[in-house]
Amino acid sequence: MYRTSPASSSSQGHVKHMSPCLQDVAFQSYRGNRHVVQYMNRYNRNNRANTIVSEAYALEFGECVIPHPDKISYGGEDAYFVSAHCFGVSDGVGGWQESGINPAEYSQTLMEEAKLYFEAQRDSIIADALIDDSGEVVVSSLGALTAAHTRTRKPGSATACIIRIDEERGELEASNLGDSGFVIVRDGRVHFRTPVQEHFFDCPYQLGAAPEYVPETDYPADAMQFREQLQSGDVIVLATDGLWDNVGVDSVLNIVNAGGDDVQGVATRLGELAAEKAQDAEYESPYALEARKAGIELSFWDKLSNAKMTSNGFEFGQVTGGKLDDITILVAKVRNM
Repeated sequence: MYRTSPASSSSQGHVKHMSPCLQDVAFQSYRGNRHVVQYMNRYNRNNRANTIVSEAYALEFGECVIPHPDKISYGGEDAYFVSAHCFGVSDGVGGWQESGINPAEYSQTLMEEAKLYFEAQRDSIIADALIDDSGEVVVSSLGALTAAHTRTRKPGSATACIIRIDEERGELEASNLGDSGFVIVRDGRVHFRTPVQEHFFDCPYQLGAAPEYVPETDYPADAMQFREQLQSGDVIVLATDGLWDNVGVDSVLNIVNAGGDDVQGVATRLGELAAEKAQDAEYESPYALEARKAGIELSFWDKLSNAKMTSNGFEFGQVTGGKLDDITILVAKVRNM
C-alpha cells in the first residue's frame, strides 16, 4: 500500500521532504547545516575513480554520495554498487522511520543482492534469475532486480535502477523502477534519458517485501527496460532523485561537457550543485516545477505573503525551492581499448 500525508506549508513556500510515498508531504524552509561531500563506494571502500576493463572497452567511474543533512550520522538511505560491467543505485523510502525502521537497510540489501547476482556462480542464482524459453539463465539487469527483490525479505521499500553493459554487443541494457534514472551524454548532447515512473506526483514505483511487511508492492516486471548501443566517449550519469529533483538536465549536460575526462570531478560537481540547490528556497527546481504541474499550491496566506511585482504585473507566491534528500551519483565514461 502506498500512502502519503497531506501537504502543509510554511511562510517560505520552500519544497522540502516531499519524497516517496511513505514520507510526509510538506513545504518547509531549510537553512544552514551545510554538509560535507562524501565520496565512497559502499562495497569497494575506494575513494578514487574506478576503471573496469574488458577486451572491448573500459569504463571509468566517478562516485559521489551526499547524505541528507539530518542523516549524515548513518550515511543516508541511498545505496549503490559497482561491479564488473554492472552498476546500480537505490533510494530507500524514508517514511519507514516513523515505524522505527532504518530505511537504509532495505536499499542496501537490495543493492548487495543485485551485486551478488552478477558475481555469484549461476547455479546459486538460478531460482531467482529469469530463464529464457530454452531454459537458459539470462543474466540481465532485470534478472538482478528480480533476484534482489526476491531475496530482500525485510521491512522497507526502495526505488532501483540497474545498468549492465553487454560486452559482446557493446550495448547498455538497464531496468529502472521509480524515480532514479540515468542519462547518456554523447558528443556534447543528451542522447538518452530515462523517464520517471510514478503512480502520482511524488509517489514513485517502489519495491517492498509483500506480503510480509507491505500489503502490496510494485514488482521488477513493472520496471521500464532499455537497451542502447554505446560508443567510445559516451558518458553515463546514473543517480537517485536527489540529483534529478534539484538539477535540470541542461545543467547536468553543462557539467559533463566541462568535465572532460575527469569523471570523478564531474560526479563531485554534480553532487555539490545538487546539495546547494536543495537548500535554495527561491530556486525553480525541477521538483518544484513538477509540483506545480501536479496542482500543488501554497495556502492562500502563503501565496499572499510571497507575492511580488514582476514584469508581468502582480503575481501570487507559488511553490519554489529545492528538495533536501540523499544524493547518490555514479558517472561512467566509455573508452574503447
